[in-house]
Amino acid sequence: MKLDCEEETVVVKYGLRLKKSGQILGYYNTSNQGSDFCGETSTRLSDLDGYPMWLVDKAYIAAYVRQFSTEWYNAGYETPQHSYEPEELELTVVKMITRTRPLIVKIPTVEEYFRIRYGEGSKHKNLEHLEMVLKDIKEHPDISYSLYDLKELMREGLIKS
Repeated sequence: MKLDCEEETVVVKYGLRLKKSGQILGYYNTSNQGSDFCGETSTRLSDLDGYPMWLVDKAYIAAYVRQFSTEWYNAGYETPQHSYEPEELELTVVKMITRTRPLIVKIPTVEEYFRIRYGEGSKHKNLEHLEMVLKDIKEHPDISYSLYDLKELMREGLIKS
């Protein structure tokens, strides 16, 4: 597959793979709230589906974790807790290729948003409210709209995604 891209980045990370399934281990965090003498969260490795891959920048970190599980109270991203035997895991190199290109996405300015929402052609047409809002925008330039509002315009077909 060839993409029309301006830049390609190759990132090499290291992880642990379960030998019996070939699955790269994922991770999840749990809260340690209410516990003493520990970090705010603990990180644990898992082979269950749905967790993001546990990947680190240095091979020696993954090799260490393969050999040693960290107790829950000290378990962090680079030193997670797990219940695997070293023989069950293999150190693996994960090569991620990222292709990037500039993308121009236009979203309405605040003024445009309110003109679309309450102006001519809108099912919420309210020109009096629109005039009041446009006046407020000039007096308070920090007014914004939410992502939910933007999605609502798209759902209603008033703008294209």
